[in-house]
Amino acid sequence: MKFNSIKLWCQQNLYSILIIISAIVGLIFGFILKSTVTTISPLALTYIGLPGKLIIRAFMMIIVPLIVTSLATSITATKRGENKRLILLTFLLIVLFASSMAILGSTLVSIVRPGGAGSDGSGGGGQVFGRQSHGEETVDIKQMISSQEDSIYDIFMNLIPDNIIGATFMSHYTALVPIQPNNLTKGYRKQAERAFKPNMLGLCIFSLILGFACLHLDSRAQLVRQLLEEGNTIVMAIMMFFIKIMPIGMFFWMCAEAIKMQSPEAIIVQLGWFFGLAICAFMSVWLLIIPGLYFLVVRKNPYIFMMNIMPALVVAFGSSSSAITLPVTMDCMIGKNQLAKPVGQFVLPLGMTIHMPGSAMYYPMVTLFVAQMHGLETTMHMFITYICCNTVDGITGRTVGRLIHC
Repeated sequence: MKFNSIKLWCQQNLYSILIIISAIVGLIFGFILKSTVTTISPLALTYIGLPGKLIIRAFMMIIVPLIVTSLATSITATKRGENKRLILLTFLLIVLFASSMAILGSTLVSIVRPGGAGSDGSGGGGQVFGRQSHGEETVDIKQMISSQEDSIYDIFMNLIPDNIIGATFMSHYTALVPIQPNNLTKGYRKQAERAFKPNMLGLCIFSLILGFACLHLDSRAQLVRQLLEEGNTIVMAIMMFFIKIMPIGMFFWMCAEAIKMQSPEAIIVQLGWFFGLAICAFMSVWLLIIPGLYFLVVRKNPYIFMMNIMPALVVAFGSSSSAITLPVTMDCMIGKNQLAKPVGQFVLPLGMTIHMPGSAMYYPMVTLFVAQMHGLETTMHMFITYICCNTVDGITGRTVGRLIHC
């Protein structure tokens, strides 16, 4: 009986198990290849990781249609009263998590002070981020760092894209360009630019508007609703095919990453106290705080829930991209954790775009760590400013100038 239950579990989680095994085997094979082969040319390394890169590109190919169809159908599939409650709770939890993580990261670095470990407290090098001399003239390094105002402005600009087709592959940002390219001491000016990456925030807003419009028009938009539902079915079928062949790409991808990887000892020595503190903070959140909240609310074993999303964690670890991880996350949450499909199709794509609690915790830790290294004192006003700015970053995924001490 026990053997049958194990066999059934393996059959239900076959592709998840294959993804994890292929990642581990790929890492082991890469380390063995790195230790036995004296030199591996960059061209050979490129072709070793080619299957993995092709799988990543395949997932990126379906991200835009996945977001549009999932968010739009998640709205059309709910009742008018239900979607308001779902949206309110989603945004409330996103803001709460981002602010809590920003406070936690800032507090830990302020208490432990990893940037002051091993220093003589003289604060040498504190002028590194001030002004640099160039003969008789000076150039302010602050001019090279994007301001918080510019970042917030860019967020609003990306919220409403001027071209929805262009938003599928371009996003807006404010760049600082030299007034005179041959003489950087003359300063910089702000200029609107386009980055060749999808405007996920604008696509989410457009998808929500489209879904609400279809919901409001009811039977008059039946044809569009049917088109969205069928499109979502097609995209999900393509996604499942990519998940089935993902173990092949994962093996080659991890093999190439293992060959390129530096020794863990060297990384630990370089990062020292800060690396250990960051790891402890993230592990505490992942293994204690989030499972504790899950148990208090749901009253179920949180670690079974976490085991079911392990394939998504493996993909996230290897890719460092929430967009690439989204299809696997949706499969794990809806298929294995039995999350309601309308809820999953609404919350997960939206969370992929505006839910970045890890960034909200990590960025203030880096800011305060660098300030401590250079002997810069952090006042309570700066501390609160860091928390507020990084809460915004944790919600929007934007990075702003964090080394400016006003």
